[in-house]
Amino acid sequence: MDETIESFALLEIAALLERFGPTFLGGRPITLEIDCPADIGVMRANRLWVEQIVVNLFSNAGKFTERGVIQWRIRRTRSVSEVGDVITFAITDTGCGISTEWMDWIFKPFEIRKIYKYRNGIGLATVKSLCELMGGKINVTSQVGKGSTFTATLPAEAACQVPPSLGPL
Repeated sequence: MDETIESFALLEIAALLERFGPTFLGGRPITLEIDCPADIGVMRANRLWVEQIVVNLFSNAGKFTERGVIQWRIRRTRSVSEVGDVITFAITDTGCGISTEWMDWIFKPFEIRKIYKYRNGIGLATVKSLCELMGGKINVTSQVGKGSTFTATLPAEAACQVPPSLGPL
């Protein structure tokens, strides 16, 4: 597992979304909105992990939104309970939404396959694990038939807490 920490401009993450957005949307009638202040600055973290979080969340929104809007909001705020700034990556879609009965299951590996047989069920589990490894968290709000908002909150200076090795496989 690569635990390389580096500084990178958050505008580069917004540019990644703009560059790959059309691919995730597959020509469907979906408007992509990206809201990232020009002065948002840099983040010091594992860039590959941050990109994986963003790509997985975007891929999910794209899979479950047939038409409408997918909106990304990237923000830097001063945390009251944390030391230093916090970066939030929030994606809101107008997709099918998630029922309350499935909210506890969506971050567990492979559980989503019980609902959507053609999905592998590891994307949101990966997002949750990566957020936690960097000292952050992931939250979701959703309404069936209206859409969902996933919000990843990460420290702007993220430590990478690599779990102990399982040894050779």
